[in-house]
Amino acid sequence: MDQSDSGVAWAFSWAIKLIKSPIFTIIGLFVVAGLAASGKRVDFRRGALFVETGAGTGALTLGAIVYTQSGNFDSNGNVRDDLAMHEAYHTRTIAALGEFGFYVTYITFGSIFAAATGGEWNALDNRGCGNPFEKHAYTYYNAWVGGPSSNEVSASQC
Repeated sequence: MDQSDSGVAWAFSWAIKLIKSPIFTIIGLFVVAGLAASGKRVDFRRGALFVETGAGTGALTLGAIVYTQSGNFDSNGNVRDDLAMHEAYHTRTIAALGEFGFYVTYITFGSIFAAATGGEWNALDNRGCGNPFEKHAYTYYNAWVGGPSSNEVSASQC
């Protein structure tokens, strides 16, 4: 559903993610409302709700909400589609593993794997080494748009 260009499909996807990750998503809706009321940008795409949180180019997914820095929005107030696809992958993984299952696994297994490969615990370095949850999100995105990524390397290359 996230791959489509249908707002209706995105809404159904978001509803599933809300059901599978209710705590972070419901709390996030209050945060989104407060930030939107203060003039921050909000965008809904690819089955995730993106909200502007400050300067920079980072993003953090909690439930079906993505806390997104301003450098990821275009002049029309929309989140870049490559970022939306990447973060939508994370929202689907959260729905599949449950909100606490995902975060515990991301932090423990992801950190251990990243340390073993000499990469970053919550991202990929310029060699493509780091947290495997990030690697898979990039791999999935690049397969979706039909091309490989410089971030796609095997663990033995790290």
